[in-house]
Amino acid sequence: MPSTYDQYNKQAQHSFGNMSQENQTYLLDYIQLLINRQLSPHSLNSIISNLRQFCLYLQQIHPLMSLVSVKAEFIRHYLSYLNSKSLAPDSINNRLIILKRFFEYLVDEGSMDKTPVLHRYFLKRATRLPRPMRALDIEIFFSNLDDLQYRCIFLLMLRSGLRIGEVCQLKQADISFDDQKLMVHNGKGKVDRIVYFSLEVQNSLLLWLNHRPYESSYCFASRRSTEVPIHATVIRTWMKQHLKTWGLAEKGYTPHSLRHTFATDVLNAGIPLVVLKDLMGHRSMDQTLMYAKLSDQTIRQAYQQACEKLDHSQAGFTKKEVFGG
Repeated sequence: MPSTYDQYNKQAQHSFGNMSQENQTYLLDYIQLLINRQLSPHSLNSIISNLRQFCLYLQQIHPLMSLVSVKAEFIRHYLSYLNSKSLAPDSINNRLIILKRFFEYLVDEGSMDKTPVLHRYFLKRATRLPRPMRALDIEIFFSNLDDLQYRCIFLLMLRSGLRIGEVCQLKQADISFDDQKLMVHNGKGKVDRIVYFSLEVQNSLLLWLNHRPYESSYCFASRRSTEVPIHATVIRTWMKQHLKTWGLAEKGYTPHSLRHTFATDVLNAGIPLVVLKDLMGHRSMDQTLMYAKLSDQTIRQAYQQACEKLDHSQAGFTKKEVFGG
């Protein structure tokens, strides 16, 4: 088992330590199953945290209730509680998904007859387009970015479309400078893929790796230990501070905005959607098609190409034939 997963057993034991022995067993066995499946650290953190919040709520309402005794009615009450906290629909749905999968595990284990989290409890999601950064804001952001490490990190998102977690896990062994490409291992959905980087990214990578003050297999290591990758929270915090310094804090940008910008930029440059799907590591073309809605240029190009085909196929028409004159 990878050493990076060792902490999650301890984290789960601490999080569920004040619960009944029966409920602890259900929860810890489930977390161990997820560890064995090597879920991403981000997913494990979210699952442990949200299961703990649910159990704390359960203890307040029914202190002695076993998790296998939870009924659909109680989930409805919990949903009302979540709504009272003014959480976004996506946030509430994510919590319900975590609960649903946990209870489905208990059903599979024979501890329950059916899950109490019903499909109709999920909120309708708003359709939101990805939010790229404006060209002027990109220029301001990078022209004032002097830190070698963070410049390299953000360029990998902007020019190669990496997710923040993929940047954190990037190792020197994953990079081929000769081919200007790198391997992303266990991306979202456990998908491996190859992505490419520009000369600007290559120069930034070489500059950082040749001048960084430590040795590590990771390109970007934690300050606490060079054997541990940098944490995504550190990157988000640094970007937030940098955006504030240069008057961009109110724009709502996050590191993921750089990945969105990559997608829209290469689409506008004419890259086919099927190629973008592979570069982004999307499991479904529907995810990639969202980016095609962002740009008038992309829509205009598709329209013009269609019209050119129509004009060519109808080139034999004369004015007389068209209007019946």
